[in-house]
Amino acid sequence: MGLVSRFNNLFTRYTLRDAIFSSKYISYIVYRMRFFLVVSLISLSVEIVELFLIRGAISALLIEKIVFMRLALSLAAAGWWGCLEIMREYVRGRYSFSDRLATNESISHWLVLSVIFAAWVVIFTMGYFLHQNFQFSPFENLIFQLYIIGFAIACILEFWIETYRSGALAIRRIYRPLTSIIGPGILSLIILILLWHFFGVIGLPFAFIIARLLDGAVKVYYIGVTYRNLRLRPLIFPRIKSFFKFCLKVPKFNSIMSYLAGIALSIETLLFILFFSDMKSYPNFILYLFMLRLIYHSYSSWGLAFFYYDFKKMCEEAYPPFYNQFLKALLIASVVISLIFYTMTIPLTYYFYREHLLLYSAVILVFFIFVSIFSYMEIHTFSQNRYADLIASSIIGVGLFLIGVYFYPSFLGISLSLIIALIAIVLLLIKSWLPSMATINSIKKQSIYTLLFNLKNSKSGFIINKIKTNPQAGRKKLNQFLSELALSMDQRGWICPLRSNEFLIIETQKHATIDKKTVLNTNPSLTKSFHPFPVATRIDCLNFVHREFQKEASDNPFLNRLKGDLDLDTQILTLFKESFPEDHEFDLLHVNWIYTQADKQAIYAAIEASYLVPLAIMRELSYSSALFFKSVPILFLIKKEDKKFKNLFNWNKFIHYMNLEKFKKIGYKLS
Repeated sequence: MGLVSRFNNLFTRYTLRDAIFSSKYISYIVYRMRFFLVVSLISLSVEIVELFLIRGAISALLIEKIVFMRLALSLAAAGWWGCLEIMREYVRGRYSFSDRLATNESISHWLVLSVIFAAWVVIFTMGYFLHQNFQFSPFENLIFQLYIIGFAIACILEFWIETYRSGALAIRRIYRPLTSIIGPGILSLIILILLWHFFGVIGLPFAFIIARLLDGAVKVYYIGVTYRNLRLRPLIFPRIKSFFKFCLKVPKFNSIMSYLAGIALSIETLLFILFFSDMKSYPNFILYLFMLRLIYHSYSSWGLAFFYYDFKKMCEEAYPPFYNQFLKALLIASVVISLIFYTMTIPLTYYFYREHLLLYSAVILVFFIFVSIFSYMEIHTFSQNRYADLIASSIIGVGLFLIGVYFYPSFLGISLSLIIALIAIVLLLIKSWLPSMATINSIKKQSIYTLLFNLKNSKSGFIINKIKTNPQAGRKKLNQFLSELALSMDQRGWICPLRSNEFLIIETQKHATIDKKTVLNTNPSLTKSFHPFPVATRIDCLNFVHREFQKEASDNPFLNRLKGDLDLDTQILTLFKESFPEDHEFDLLHVNWIYTQADKQAIYAAIEASYLVPLAIMRELSYSSALFFKSVPILFLIKKEDKKFKNLFNWNKFIHYMNLEKFKKIGYKLS
């Protein structure tokens, strides 16, 4: 392949569905991050230029306090982003049931709350710095106060914009053309240089404020476009009465946990603050340390920036069985990213400390690699609502760092303590140690396979409510019915559709809220039958689901044709070829698509529909499909035709049953 072809491939559009169902994980990651290096370098250039302009004009003490203010506010913003997961979960749930009124209202409430919380952060943080008795000259004191004003404006703006953005991001990605991404950075650099030229160092705080306003305006415009495409219109000023009701309903414990988890997402920033505090006794090291921080900070959040949406989608929709393959592909990407940015530190280390080039370079290399791995491991953990794991691992990491610094206060000891702390955090995040947390009203329709991934044991046991609705009811009425039931469930539970008019509601016994009276009060004319089934454990719960499929398989013609003494996988492939000679099966690791892009989208929709409602046939779709899980999943794709309608329906039910049989034998594990 020539260089031109390789370059053109960067602009070939890949989706998460392509990554999963065409095994194009690396191609998808490259496509998502195709402009990452350019954008990061522009952002890095602005910060480096600003640092070099101020270092010769003001004291090192003032630079230190400015940097510390930035870091403190960035930690507060990271915590707020974590807290917004409560809103994002709620918005996903309401929007999945087409409840736009509740979606708009929720986003509006959080927008007001963001301004209130940002004001509190500004008052607390800036009050602390203003009341410190720093030995600044009158001119430096003016610069310091201007930066405080700039940071206050930036903080309130960032909190509000991130809240506004999160409401849309909960549902879909926010499209921005390349010019809107790199344009504000280039303009910020030009404004910075011009204000420095005409006003000197006093122009730098104003350049910072203008840059934030410019970047914010561009973001708000494209977020607004996304809202219009989603047909949502959140109010800037909701009704006061409804806002106070909302504040009372916000889960306090979950808010605190998600906020702390958000701070844990930026644990490398906290470690840097501690590292910097211990390295202040090495005055020649300060500028070098700042430069390293700017370089690693320019890529340290790549996992959050590019793949948060994918992680949430893979956790909550039909994709859990492919989750580990995606993680492996991201591991490769994380190492490559860290090496690219590491090369920038080599000339820097040579310039400052050429006599220790090998030692410093080795320490930095290990640190950069693990910062990059942590970048996607942290968002992977956060997306699974493993807040306790994230918080606990961060506390252990910080503890290890402080212990190392206490016993080995030399430069090498402090550096190694930092690396050991980061490695420990990454290793602890690989496995789930503590229970994951649900967020308020996050109930939405989920597939049986997602249930396998998310369902954890409960000491109180489970209650499974099997509900049938009127088959004549329209989709709009059914969505409204499910939305009202989801709101009644108050954050803990699952809705698993079996057919178009039959679904399971699964709750823990301790927090069960759905009973026959609740269902009938919600919509008596829509409810055809209601049957509760108490079960003790996760395995019992999944066995119940398995029995539902077993009922369907009892007279399935494909199941009756299996022979116990032959290899099961080979028999299934043979059955498919005999029953559907004109259709296709694909090995997902070696797919060679022969369809157009339009056909691909129809095929993907068929796969997801089959997962979500496994015992129903979607008449409006042009394909029927099913995935058979083995070491390498097999996709069976059948073109819909009237003459084979019954046969393909039986085939889909057969494949789902065989999947659950496989999962049952290994204790319902997906990996």
